[in-house]
Amino acid sequence: MTVVSAIDPGLPKPVVGEPLVRACSQLMPRLGGARLSRIGVTSALRGEGRSTVAIAMAYVQAREYRRPTLLVDADLDTPSLADRFGLPPSPGLAELLAGLVPVDAALRTVDDGLSVLPVGRVQDPGPKLASQLASSNLLAELQGLFEVVVGDLPALLHSPSASLLTEPFGHPLLVVRARVTPVAKVREAVASLPSEPVVLLNGTHSRLPAWLRGFFISS
Repeated sequence: MTVVSAIDPGLPKPVVGEPLVRACSQLMPRLGGARLSRIGVTSALRGEGRSTVAIAMAYVQAREYRRPTLLVDADLDTPSLADRFGLPPSPGLAELLAGLVPVDAALRTVDDGLSVLPVGRVQDPGPKLASQLASSNLLAELQGLFEVVVGDLPALLHSPSASLLTEPFGHPLLVVRARVTPVAKVREAVASLPSEPVVLLNGTHSRLPAWLRGFFISS
């Protein structure tokens, strides 16, 4: 079954392309499928399609698996999900961590079974906020409200916040743009993660070294 056939035509159209949603649907069983509870989507560099993949992953869980899903914008340096969905940027994650608003005031329902938590108004430096999130029980609290939490995390080699957030969001999914991201950068990103990632190759690959080919699922 593909995500496309499972989408109710009466639901809002996804803000990402259906081919990518189908690719994420094919990848989902390797990530746990209906057993997946939390995942962080990251990349080595900016501009690799990380946020788009995070959105697609959330659509798959909400629409195909019919599970209440939360998409968290945890890219504290360059947040984008509020703009992508046409949402107010705050209140959001920053206000929740500061105790300024209750959880339900920061969540936005964007689709049947899918909610978004934007970053909010970030006043502290990103690494400080990331450390607060990693050491708080906020993700566990959100996990009590949703069956699966998908985190749009910062790019690993561009943000000091990234290394603080990959472990709290569970098993990492690393997005790599084919024929664009240098292999050395991919190797550096993989080495910075607390566990071996699943890698989604965004595009068509060619001439990948043997050590890297074993990680990849192509989109």
